[in-house]
Amino acid sequence: MKRLPLLHPIIVAIVSIVVGVFMLVKVVPSYMEMFDSMDMELPALTVAVVNMSNFLVDYWYILLPVLIAIIVLIAMFKKTDAGKLFFSKIAIKLPLFGK
Repeated sequence: MKRLPLLHPIIVAIVSIVVGVFMLVKVVPSYMEMFDSMDMELPALTVAVVNMSNFLVDYWYILLPVLIAIIVLIAMFKKTDAGKLFFSKIAIKLPLFGK
């Protein structure tokens, strides 16, 4: 029952990440044909988004194991004394809402 208030923000974060990845993998590449046909220089932010999309589409097989490894390493670190101390300090500094 103690973790129930954290459920909504976790779900919102996961849905946001999934939507962002979907946009980068499916939507941005579909706009690339239009950008290429315009024969004009794109703004720096648009170029950055297109490059992120290309990187994600081209190297997903590298990014997925790296992400899983990072999550596993953080979980392992949380079980050590130093990890418990580190995450406790972070928890103390986080603001509490609704108290």
